[in-house]
Amino acid sequence: TEISGAALNAGKDDTDPTQMIAMLRDISDRVEHRRDLEEKIERLDRFASIVSHDLRNPLTVIMGRVKHAEETGDPEPFETIATAHDRMEQIVSDVLTITREETTVAPSERVSIGNTARAAWQAVDTGAATLDIGTGLPTVTADANRVRRVFENLFRNSVEHGSRARGSAGDSSTE
Repeated sequence: TEISGAALNAGKDDTDPTQMIAMLRDISDRVEHRRDLEEKIERLDRFASIVSHDLRNPLTVIMGRVKHAEETGDPEPFETIATAHDRMEQIVSDVLTITREETTVAPSERVSIGNTARAAWQAVDTGAATLDIGTGLPTVTADANRVRRVFENLFRNSVEHGSRARGSAGDSSTE
């Protein structure tokens, strides 16, 4: 509730009002609208952070492969560049679908964890790191693109922030 007031008939020296008027106004709709806007801004900020994080990896792969191709004249990296480009298009498409529908994605595909992890590994600039996928990994019902994005983020973070030597003291990651 918002309260406004004014003095009426304040007298000759404007110090002793003989009458006052007050107005009460319900502003709960305005307050609720402001909260909704603040919530939307926060969601948009999280959204922008996620998109920039997910697109950074394919861009890094592209830049590394272009540099390699420029230095060596080897055309082979262009296949990897095309794959990274396709991955970026898929991420953008997924993001647009999610933001336009404003719904959660219901898992509906059978997704091989091993195959998805391998595909994600290929999309990440892993340098000299290696991936060893055991046998018997399950196939699950999920959204394949989201599972792949989870693996891509996991692998990128492992390469960027993980240990460099296998079995070193204090090693908390597996390479």
